[in-house]
Amino acid sequence: MDMTQIQAMAKAILTEDAALVESLLGTCYGGGGRCDAVLDQACRYSLMAGGKRVRPALTLEFCRLFGGDPQNALPFAAAVEMIHTFSLIHDDLPCMDDDDLRRGRPTNHKVFGEAYALLAGDGLALDAFGMAASNEAVSPEARVEAVKLLSSASGSAGMVRGQIVDMFGEENTLTYEELLFLHAHKTGALIRVAALTLEGFITAAGVLIIVFGALLIYYTLTYSGAMETIQAGMQKVTPDRRLQAVIIGFMFGAFIEGAAGFGTPAALAAPLLLGLGFPPLCAAVICLVFNSVPVTFGAVGTPVLAGFKSIQDLGMAAMQSSDPAAFYKAIGELVTLMHGPMLFILPIFMCGFMTRFWGKNKSWSEGFKAWKFCILASICFGVPYYILAWVVGPELPSLIGGLIGLALVMNFAKKGICVPAETWDFEPAEKWDPEWIGEIKPTDVKEFKEHMPQVMAWMPYALCGLILVVTRVPAFHLKPIVTDPMWSVGATNILGQTGVGPGGGGVGNLNTDLGSVLDGSIEAVEGQYILTADDDSLVTGAQGHGVDPCAVCLLLGFERHSRYPP
Repeated sequence: MDMTQIQAMAKAILTEDAALVESLLGTCYGGGGRCDAVLDQACRYSLMAGGKRVRPALTLEFCRLFGGDPQNALPFAAAVEMIHTFSLIHDDLPCMDDDDLRRGRPTNHKVFGEAYALLAGDGLALDAFGMAASNEAVSPEARVEAVKLLSSASGSAGMVRGQIVDMFGEENTLTYEELLFLHAHKTGALIRVAALTLEGFITAAGVLIIVFGALLIYYTLTYSGAMETIQAGMQKVTPDRRLQAVIIGFMFGAFIEGAAGFGTPAALAAPLLLGLGFPPLCAAVICLVFNSVPVTFGAVGTPVLAGFKSIQDLGMAAMQSSDPAAFYKAIGELVTLMHGPMLFILPIFMCGFMTRFWGKNKSWSEGFKAWKFCILASICFGVPYYILAWVVGPELPSLIGGLIGLALVMNFAKKGICVPAETWDFEPAEKWDPEWIGEIKPTDVKEFKEHMPQVMAWMPYALCGLILVVTRVPAFHLKPIVTDPMWSVGATNILGQTGVGPGGGGVGNLNTDLGSVLDGSIEAVEGQYILTADDDSLVTGAQGHGVDPCAVCLLLGFERHSRYPP
């Protein structure tokens, strides 16, 4: 595809997105009576004055790029454009740039007067937050975050501060750094909202891939008969519900947490307990609470590696180290010390909790009688857990601790080692409190059939653990291969926004230019995007790559701004 074709495609996409955004914007500001109709007229005059709609287009295209429905992002895109329009109205006022024309038409204050123009801008600015907050296609939490981002980009920390620098530059010569600051914080600050939206899609995609893999294994095992084989084997290992809770809820749950995380222990282990005959509420509580110890090292160390990414440099400086791995390893070591007491207390407590609230006699002591087995299980999990955290790092403690602990504990239970003398079970299902069940029907199956050897049934989990181990342990030298940028989709300093994306605390290693994004592809061209206040040009700087600082301007057919010589 040559440059002419790319330019035509980019313009076509901008036109399509502009029409989509304008279909929503066109529904705004249509009322008003004799006294106040001028406000709606002033708002619509500037809001529907055309323009390239680059900012909302970026929001919609990033949504499409990562598999989202652009209709769900449309209110956010419209809100960004409303903020931008407000900035143009105010920027044109006599107290600011005092411009007479905007997009070939008289500016707002020339048509309606300064007072009405000022109020129209105020209305657009505030209505933008209402537009974002009313987006019912996303969660309330996402709406709140969108409002926060818009506020940050358009308020005193963003666009308003950029305008102050612009005004200062009218009477003073700005340095190159001050000029970059101006464009990054003026109307160009709104692009940060689109960049942060992209980062959210990338992060969410990574989480969904992990969860999808775990659920794929679960459903494969279910439909192949392997899950029933595992349940049949568990009945042979021990009929004691206390021991089953420790084996499945703690050991198996820890392995699933270490491999996938993000709720998959409850999603996979709880149904297994449910199938064995546990009350649904009990199965859910057991899996969720037992997850307290392994969760810090969940999803191959994601909570540590991603959660502390933003303070990585600070931590390395405090440790006087240049190795990020040493920083994360130190965090993992401290975490194991924090979890140490609960590693031994939690299994005993949860067995007592289970017999107290779901047992016939409502007795804590019946659960506590399994204390020897609980301590044995804690040791089986804890030894590899501590060794890996202190020797390797935060990626494998829960995964390998759970896998080794599961194999050892099942073997000990089958041999009767540390097993209580009396077997404990729930009452028949017909005697259960309805609140324990909800809408989930308890299983009527008492005996399970083995459809294959136990080794074959557990093989997918074993292979998953093996693959994760050999690709994370430094001795195998495979980690650089699977974490190479060619295998990942992420972003560093998305759209030139410092700190947005994996390089600043997110996920992956993607660099994009606008032309590539609008072409639906991803190019490794590192750049910084600057949008001028009057929206006459879009400028990109790509130091170190031999890219013309105005490459995107030429790509989209915009004029080169006079401030940026060739």
